[in-house]
Amino acid sequence: MRPAVPALPVRLISYQTAYNGLADTCRPSYSLQDGNSAANSTVTVQSAVILSFLSQGYTVVTPDFEGPTDDYGAGREEGYGTLDGIRAAEHALTADEHTPVAIGGYSGGAIATAWAAQQAPTYAPELNLVAASAGGLAVDFTHNLAYIEQGSGWTGAIPAVGIGLARAYRMNLSRLLSDRGKQIMRETETGCINNAAYPGLKLADLLKPEYQDWKNVPELALAMNDSILGSTGTPKVPIFLGVGDQGDGGDGVMIDGDVQQLAHAYCSRGLPVQFRVYPNGDHTTAFPRIAADEAAYFAQRFAGLPAPSDCPVAAGNALDPLPTPPGAPELTSGITLKQIRRPDGGVTVTIGAPTSALTHVKLIMSRSRSGEDWTNLATIDVGDLPSFGERQVEVAGAGHTSCCYRVRATGTMQTATVQTTATLGVGRKRTTLGKRP
Repeated sequence: MRPAVPALPVRLISYQTAYNGLADTCRPSYSLQDGNSAANSTVTVQSAVILSFLSQGYTVVTPDFEGPTDDYGAGREEGYGTLDGIRAAEHALTADEHTPVAIGGYSGGAIATAWAAQQAPTYAPELNLVAASAGGLAVDFTHNLAYIEQGSGWTGAIPAVGIGLARAYRMNLSRLLSDRGKQIMRETETGCINNAAYPGLKLADLLKPEYQDWKNVPELALAMNDSILGSTGTPKVPIFLGVGDQGDGGDGVMIDGDVQQLAHAYCSRGLPVQFRVYPNGDHTTAFPRIAADEAAYFAQRFAGLPAPSDCPVAAGNALDPLPTPPGAPELTSGITLKQIRRPDGGVTVTIGAPTSALTHVKLIMSRSRSGEDWTNLATIDVGDLPSFGERQVEVAGAGHTSCCYRVRATGTMQTATVQTTATLGVGRKRTTLGKRP
C-alpha cells in the first residue's frame, strides 16, 4: 500500500494484522479488499493503524503470514511468511537492500512479528530491519492455555490455535479428538476466531479420555515446545515489547511475566529492548495505547536516533519446555491412505483427512511389473472430505496376479496441495501397503 505522497527514499513498514483466521476469507488480502471488510472485523479495526502509517508517508505491506493452509498460531511459519512478504514488497517496489524496514503487529500479528525478528539474521540477513514492535504477545502457549482455562473469556482461542498448530505440524488429530472435540474443531475451522466461543472449555474437553493428560501426547508437547519464543535465535534489530495488565498478571490472554522474561532474555544477549506494561489494560483496551507507542518508536528508529532501552529487565516467568514424553509424534502429510484390502481380487483404499478438511481429493493408481516403468491405470475423483472423515474407494484393475501398485492421494487443504504416496504389493495370498518417500 503506497501513500498519496510517498516518502523518498522509501521507508517500509511490514504490519502484521491479528487476522487470527482458519479460513482464506480471514486473510488480509481478502478482507482489505473493497466490499469484504465484514469478513474480518479485527483486520478492519487494525487497518486504522495502517492508514496512520500511510498518512505519515510510509509504504506498508501486510502479509497473509499464516500461509496457504492458514496455520493460526504457528509462529515459526508466520515469521518466514512475514519476511517473505517484505522481500516480495521490495521486489515490487524495485527497492534495494538499503531500504529501511520496520516490522510490527499486535496479538496474533505480534507472534508473526517476534518470530520474524528472531529468524531474520539467518533467514533474511539481506533485509535492513531498523525496528521491531510486538504488542500483546503470546510467548509460551502452555502458559497462555493455563491462563485462559482459568476463565479469561478467550476460550475460542483454544480450538483455533489447536487447529492452526495441527495444520502446521501435520498432526493426526483423528486419533486424539473425542466426538465433541471433532465437532468443535469442525465448527472453528470454517472462519475467523470467535474469542468468547465455548465458555468454560478446556483443551482436555476436546480429547479422548486416554489423551486428556495432553502434556504426555508427543505431538502436542512438540508443537507447544517448538512455539516458545526466545528459545532459539535472537533478533539483531532493536525491539519494543508491550503488554496490558488488567490486574491479574495479564491482559486476559497474554501474560506479563512471559513477555518480561522474553525481554530479560533479549537484554542478556545484548539487544536493546523497550519493555512496557500497561496498567488497567485488557487485551482489547491496551491495543490503542501500545499502537501509539509503537508509532513513536518507529519514528525514532527511522530518524536514525539511538534505540531506547530499558535493559536490564528483571527475569519474569521461566519459559521451560515441557518434558519430552515417550514415543514418537504421529504426524502426517495432511492426507492418509490408511487401509488396503483385497476383496474378490479388487483393491479398496481408505483415504482420510486426519488434520483438517480436504477438497478436490483424487486417487491416482499406477502399476509396475518386473521393474517396468509405472503405468497409469486410473485417476478417481473422490470429491471432498470433511475434517477427520474417511472414504473407501474400490479400485478396479488390480487383478490376482502378483504385481506392484502405486497409490497416490492428493487433495487441497485450504489453498495448499497435500499428498501422500504408497506402494501396494498384490499377490495371491496377501495384500500389503508400504509408504514410499
